[in-house]
Amino acid sequence: MANGTRPLPANRPIRWGATAAVAAIALAGVGLAVPTAQAAGTPAVTVTPNVDVDPAGGTVTVKGTGFDPNINNKFGVYVVFGPADAAVTDAAAFGAQKWVRPGGTPSPSGDNMNADGSFTTTLDIKAAYTDGNGKAVDCLVTQCQVITMAAHGSPNRTQDTRTPVGFKGTTAPVTPKLAVTPATGAKPDGQTFTVTGTGFDPVRDGGNGIYVAFGPKNADWNTNPAPYQATKWVRTNPAPSPSQAKLNADGSFSVTFDAIKAKYKNADGVEINCATVGCYVVTFAAHGSPERNQDTFVPVAFATTPNPPGPGTGYQVITTDVQGGPLTLGVGGNNVTLPGVTLTGKDAFTSGALNPLTVADARGTNAGWNLTGQASDLTAAGGRIVGDNLGWTPVAKSVTGSLPTGGAAPQVAAGAKAEPGSGLGQARTLCSSAAGASAGAFECGGELKLGVPGVTVPGTYTGTLTLTLI
Repeated sequence: MANGTRPLPANRPIRWGATAAVAAIALAGVGLAVPTAQAAGTPAVTVTPNVDVDPAGGTVTVKGTGFDPNINNKFGVYVVFGPADAAVTDAAAFGAQKWVRPGGTPSPSGDNMNADGSFTTTLDIKAAYTDGNGKAVDCLVTQCQVITMAAHGSPNRTQDTRTPVGFKGTTAPVTPKLAVTPATGAKPDGQTFTVTGTGFDPVRDGGNGIYVAFGPKNADWNTNPAPYQATKWVRTNPAPSPSQAKLNADGSFSVTFDAIKAKYKNADGVEINCATVGCYVVTFAAHGSPERNQDTFVPVAFATTPNPPGPGTGYQVITTDVQGGPLTLGVGGNNVTLPGVTLTGKDAFTSGALNPLTVADARGTNAGWNLTGQASDLTAAGGRIVGDNLGWTPVAKSVTGSLPTGGAAPQVAAGAKAEPGSGLGQARTLCSSAAGASAGAFECGGELKLGVPGVTVPGTYTGTLTLTLI
């Protein structure tokens, strides 16, 4: 073109004939329906029976709730059975498997996920089998579980769950539990904590055991030891060292942390103040293991001042319980009507505001999130406007509040501008928040701009802009 701009993609197919010469015919307002792919609640699974299954073979019923039917292009989850230490990305490591997804058909290899993120399916399991890697698995020796994960190799870990299953002749599965003394009123200038645990697995991960640590519960609390003031490696065969302790055959242990202070500098030289960030005694599988069934944590509260030296002074320990919530997406309306345009034979444009969207991240993990949008083609009787002709200019802001956080302030970034012609025919980011600053409430929106090619068939065009929060 003479002005160097790129023409809008044509609306294929277009029938050339008498109607192609029609011009100056008003194209009615273009409606865009905007459904949301909202993050579901916290995934949870129950397995029946989960104890005394016949080692030679038995059928268990798996019921799931709180899964996200819209995540990962609606590919759903894999529901599998196998050893607790198997990597969730290694499909060959598991015995029984099913693909559960929206629109799935009940079959020996799959099942349906309901619109509310729930499902019911069955798995035929047995205690001993050879996996796809040729490895012999014996669930009478190794703890095995029903495991869920986002399907098709997705790196998204929000759909991961693990539910232990016990066979006849094995001990019923137990859940790790942690106790800390004292858990409140600790001396800020130095406190000895006694930490006891039960229900931990002494043979999982080849007997590598767990780390027990004291410090803040950051987003990477179960993989990064740097922020901790004290850490001990608890395993079945500890070395004679103050930094190690024994994990007993029954899964119990007892350790002490001495001279723990409310304020300290971590391994990176950053000062940690437990009065503002909150500190915990935590456990997690040792040596960077991806196994999450050994994760536990207990909050620890320090007194606000040292013990009073005499009359006329004192202190009170203030304690409250803050419950986490889900990652949610709210939409301020499901329809956008753009002003109509009049055909002249040349590309034309119409624009309007996207209904505001609210992202609330109440998970307490600061794990980050991303909100994307993708447009379908807009269609009318005999005509089509391709989805790439819808563009946007995103905007975003935090609406969390003004109270001091004691840490990183909530941050959100608007996505890149997309022009008509190379727009929303593919998924593009509307707004996002990186790990470490994603907790809070945020508003995202922007200006929509639709390009209408000059050869478009007159009519009222309607399409769908799908918004997905992960």
